[in-house]
Amino acid sequence: MKNKFNVTICLMITLIFGVRFTVQAVIVANDLATPYPPGNGKMMEANVTDGAAYFFQAQVNISSLFYEGEIGSVNKLNFENCITYIDAAMVNLKLAKEKILTAAAAAKAATADGTKIAMLKDFDYDKLTVEKGMIREIMLKVKAYLAVGNIPGFYQKFADGLTDMIVKLQAMREMLAAGVQPDIADFWSLLHQSYYIGLFGNYGTVIGQTAIK
Repeated sequence: MKNKFNVTICLMITLIFGVRFTVQAVIVANDLATPYPPGNGKMMEANVTDGAAYFFQAQVNISSLFYEGEIGSVNKLNFENCITYIDAAMVNLKLAKEKILTAAAAAKAATADGTKIAMLKDFDYDKLTVEKGMIREIMLKVKAYLAVGNIPGFYQKFADGLTDMIVKLQAMREMLAAGVQPDIADFWSLLHQSYYIGLFGNYGTVIGQTAIK
């Protein structure tokens, strides 16, 4: 039942955002290691892939948390279940953040291929946004980093988003531990933010695949 719900909620969010994903672009924030030397590039790819796996698991935890909040807005909220999902989400987000920051450090420590960075700078971000039905607001944030070749900054921004989610989850956990029931809007906000951050990373992947030849 929960697994079916998680799939349903993921599809629902995708429909709400109006985004068309490609199978090759599922990994969050990957495919931006291409401009870097093999050693650093492979380290970046490995850490981003691992970070994405932790992030996706956190999304499942947050989807389950939203499910509890939705049911609890009508019936009695299961505080214990909510805290369990929050704890799991925070663990996964912290691990994801660690991996993404490691990738960012590897990027900072290396000299990128100027020709490939130029491809990011010259890329038509607006055209891709229209062709792929992407959200302009999110693409503009991605473009702010990649259009100037700031791949380490892109990773840092993604990690900052994870930090913000951890802070919000901790705040909700403290409410629940004190016996205070959060508003359903608080559950929805966390779910929404997790997919917003995911799309930020996903757009970086799509650009990496499309712009860097």
